[in-house]
Amino acid sequence: MLVKKEPVSWRDLQKCVAEIFEDMNYQVLEDAKSFELRGGDTVDLDVWVMDKESPSKFIYIIECKYWKKKVNKEKVHALRTVVSDAGASIGYIISKSEFQEGALEAAKQTNIRLLTWDEFQMTFENQWVKKMLTRSKEKVDIITSIPDLLAKRSFDENITINVLKLIAELSNIAHGYTHEDFLYKKNPFNTYNKDGSIKQKHDNRKKFFEDYFKQLDEYIKKLEKLIGIKLT
Repeated sequence: MLVKKEPVSWRDLQKCVAEIFEDMNYQVLEDAKSFELRGGDTVDLDVWVMDKESPSKFIYIIECKYWKKKVNKEKVHALRTVVSDAGASIGYIISKSEFQEGALEAAKQTNIRLLTWDEFQMTFENQWVKKMLTRSKEKVDIITSIPDLLAKRSFDENITINVLKLIAELSNIAHGYTHEDFLYKKNPFNTYNKDGSIKQKHDNRKKFFEDYFKQLDEYIKKLEKLIGIKLT
């Protein structure tokens, strides 16, 4: 799972859904009040999402349901109308609970997708991991470019030594992760001691990347301070 926790409220579910799309560099409006539809009508939306990087700029409308009861077909019909009037491509209902049989039937052969919170995470897991790895590579590339920078400019010997020490230290955490590592290995997030024992266990992918990016950013700031050059 991307986030190994259950949302504790409707607002929390909405926030978690919006954050996952934001991580993937989508344009996101959360809790969009009085969103204007075709014809001049307005509606309150839980989450509006646009894929900025797709040629067609796909738009998703997402309704979040933190209900104990199963979602009924009336909610599917209502979302279909909103999706059409908003000019969106797909509508999602993300539910804490499951869906009534009538809702599942109503969504068949339409542009409405019905997903539980866990199903939502699994649906976007592949794309989310790819985006995180792209961000990771961008940060690591900044750091690994510094030796070339040192070779092109004249720095004090002590600065050069300290910079190379930092880069060597960083190599312990700046792993060459691949897409397959995160999707298919049993425990790709754990870090290990030299004797093979687990040093730190990660079962929350989002938290793992947040911690990893924070470490990389801290090293970049230290390197920037040492060489007196802004790297980002």
